[in-house]
Amino acid sequence: MLSTIQKLHPASILFVLLLCAMSTMAQSQISSADLKGTITDASQAVVAGATVTATNTATGISRSTTSDAQGEYRIPLLPPGVYDVRVEMNGFAAQLVKSITLTVGQTAVINFALKIGEISSTVEIQGAEAPVIETERVHQAETLTQKPINNLPINGRRFLDFALLTPGVVPENPSVTNGLLPQIPTSQLSFAG
Repeated sequence: MLSTIQKLHPASILFVLLLCAMSTMAQSQISSADLKGTITDASQAVVAGATVTATNTATGISRSTTSDAQGEYRIPLLPPGVYDVRVEMNGFAAQLVKSITLTVGQTAVINFALKIGEISSTVEIQGAEAPVIETERVHQAETLTQKPINNLPINGRRFLDFALLTPGVVPENPSVTNGLLPQIPTSQLSFAG
């Protein structure tokens, strides 16, 4: 095996390693969320170099980034949870948005309009919610909260029936098989096709 690897061109090895890294990044988005947005001032001019910090309220773990030349920021691969998001920039009052709920696969867009003031003063924004329609993702995902689980009846106590609440999930059609092959046990659900 080692002799086979030694015969490969270095560019081929690099290509394989790059593919492995990309598949890892794609898989990590499945179980995480992203936070992004634009930071402007009162005159709608973009603010570059502002520090954005997202803090998980349950764990206290925080991640930070700075806005780029276009005033945009992005914090990728955040574990799902409830976050407080704080923006700070010299010459502006800090802003804090509390209780942003991030779910699996979500890309939440939170924009900030900073006001001139002391960085020691903080403007707290309550009730900021991520938009219902997400324009950032192209995949289907759903997070079931406790409310539908408590309020919806499940016939026969099959917990998999809750998956039918997710877009793209339908009951499996048993007539699709031609009868020549033995059926293997499945969840009796069809995901996206």
